[in-house]
Amino acid sequence: NDRLVAFASVRRDGYILFLAVDPDHRGRGHAERLVADVAANHRSVTCHARTTNRRALGFYEHLGFEVIRRI
Repeated sequence: NDRLVAFASVRRDGYILFLAVDPDHRGRGHAERLVADVAANHRSVTCHARTTNRRALGFYEHLGFEVIRRI
């Protein structure tokens, strides 16, 4: 169907501003495919995540992202 289930907002420099997946559609690879598409179209990919957001941190680390700085 035509329902939006995942969305990414990305700056021109590859910084992921926002990444979201409908809770009913999580775990199906939607976010991973969106990040892969960003990586395919940018020299580098960066983002920020709260240190309390364990789900996001685990997701990005699973994809190979590294924590550069904690504030």
